[in-house]
Amino acid sequence: MAKTARKKAPAKRKTNNRAGQKLERGLKTRDAILDVAEDVIMNEGLGVSLRRIMVVAGVNVTSINYHFGQRDKLIEAIVERRSNIINAERLALLDQALHRQNPPSVADIVAAYFEPSFHPSRIGDTGWRNYLRILSRLSLEPGKFYRDLVHRYYNPVHLRFLDAFRRALPDLPEEEIMWRHHLMHAIAIRAFPTPRPLSTVATGLARRVTPEESLRNVLPLMIHLFAAPPLSSLEAIFGHSRFADNYLSNK
Repeated sequence: MAKTARKKAPAKRKTNNRAGQKLERGLKTRDAILDVAEDVIMNEGLGVSLRRIMVVAGVNVTSINYHFGQRDKLIEAIVERRSNIINAERLALLDQALHRQNPPSVADIVAAYFEPSFHPSRIGDTGWRNYLRILSRLSLEPGKFYRDLVHRYYNPVHLRFLDAFRRALPDLPEEEIMWRHHLMHAIAIRAFPTPRPLSTVATGLARRVTPEESLRNVLPLMIHLFAAPPLSSLEAIFGHSRFADNYLSNK
């Protein structure tokens, strides 16, 4: 009786392995270009040319075109890569806060927003430091492309946090929740600890701060920002002061 020959599949497996290795090399190259781009943009500004990034990264036009296509797509890839990580961590902490108690704690919501970007692993990583400082610049840029870019990747998360604050502070007017969230976001970007020292304008003193110190000082202020009474009740607190007359009067 003739033996049935076994079918061989190694060739296909090798093909799959080669394809997987090629994909892995491509992803590594893409990440390496993004790392260099973050560093160059951080040091030379958002207006740096694509050619300059190519020179520093040691890649050619073909590689840039393959991975990104054009400069705007490269900038978007920078935002997308790290925003996905920050957003996932913020939402995970927010979900924990929402499930911990009902209504949720303002302190837990604020901490969920700040902790991911202030984590020591972020502060100690050059790439993350570069990215978060670039994000700060993008947020202040007047151009529509930059504004829409930040909005597209971060607005869905901001909407989740706004909804959480509404649940935590049902008696606070909507406009005041929006204003307080806006101020929280602005402070989160500006207060991000970097190797640059913390300067005290009044005395001229300067020293470096740790992520833990930043959180210890920022979080209580943000919690009190949201816990403050509505503006409608502040006139009784400030009385007949210049501030009350100028900003709190309904006249």
